[in-house]
Order: sequence, then structure tokens, then C-alpha cells
Amino acid sequence: MAFADRSTYKDVGDGSIMGRFHEKETGNLFEFSLNNDNNLEFPVAEYPHKIWVTTPVSGIDQGYRYGKVLRTRCHIVCDEDRTEVWHFKGPKRVEYI
Repeated sequence: MAFADRSTYKDVGDGSIMGRFHEKETGNLFEFSLNNDNNLEFPVAEYPHKIWVTTPVSGIDQGYRYGKVLRTRCHIVCDEDRTEVWHFKGPKRVEYI
């Protein structure tokens, strides 16, 4: 399981958290939020989401990868020139209200 940083939550953060999904191969849970960074390498137009893959540890790991979450799959950036497609377990992602 990988939960988004509290700074994205609606009750204590900026409210950018959007939802979650279970990855099909492993069944692991991942949360995703809006990409609100001004990173020129990974522009918001191309990668509108942050997919939280680990719990962030201050000074060590940011905890997310850039990507695009669709209804039944997501495209996730693995490094500068490689992306992967992750399919969801079940019918679709779950959106937070």
C-alpha cells in the first residue's frame, strides 16, 4: 500500500488528492493526486497526476512518480525516457469525493 502525503488530503492539506486504485499484477493499493508541480521535465499537460508509490520520507524520497491515471489503467513514469502501463484490478479506479 502506498498512501499519499498528508499535504494532499482534503481535511489537512491542499485537497489535491483524487483517488486510489489497486494495481492488477500485485494487487497493491496506490493513491493519486493532482500534479501541482512546475517541473518542466514532466509537464502537467502530459503527466497530470502524482502516483504515490511509497510513503514519503523527508530528505530521502518524495514518494511519488508522475503519470496519467485513466479509468482502467495508468501510464507511470519510471525514469526520464521510460514509462510503464499499470492495469487496475477490478473495474476501475476509485475517486474520492
